[in-house]
Amino acid sequence: ATFPPARPPASATFAGGKVASAAGGWSHSLAVLRGGRLLAFGCGEAGRLGLGDQRDRPTPSAVPLGEAVAMAAAGGAHSLAATAGGRVYAFGDGRQGQLGVEPPDHATAMSAAGHRCCVFPARVEALAAISPRAVACGGDFSLVVAHDGSLYSFGANSFGQLGLGCAPDQRAPCRVEALRHVAIATAAAGAGHCLAAGWPRDKAAE
Repeated sequence: ATFPPARPPASATFAGGKVASAAGGWSHSLAVLRGGRLLAFGCGEAGRLGLGDQRDRPTPSAVPLGEAVAMAAAGGAHSLAATAGGRVYAFGDGRQGQLGVEPPDHATAMSAAGHRCCVFPARVEALAAISPRAVACGGDFSLVVAHDGSLYSFGANSFGQLGLGCAPDQRAPCRVEALRHVAIATAAAGAGHCLAAGWPRDKAAE
């Protein structure tokens, strides 16, 4: 049998722009468009879409951030977005500390499960001094890689997924000191575990 030659897929285009990157959570999706617009769609429970309510969105809607987004990550019921200016924002379910911030009252609402959630993007002030290189969301925890190669983790630690030993859940970002001699380039998160890739700091400049 003969098959027609494979053609590379065309760039995904929707909502008036081309997609630069995308992320998928358990039941919601995020797309960063070229130019920095962040779109969210799917399940809106617990505010994970960052659109100011908890309604589901069958089509992409723009997240009201007011600045260009460089990258985004989607978790179980929460999301992270890092802007081109180096700020990190979080929204959604933060019961285990996975947002890394206690959002202001005006950004929260009561979820169907009876807990407060963050329905608008809230800036993670504890990460204001770093310049994020990568962000990742697990089931109920988060990771941020700084440009200096440091790895920060926060949220649930029931399986040791934060890399902090037997520490309890963390409601604020903590540097993973076990990797202080490694320059982390990127990280990925699963439901209850994570991976980080990098080089020994004495080799990172080579």
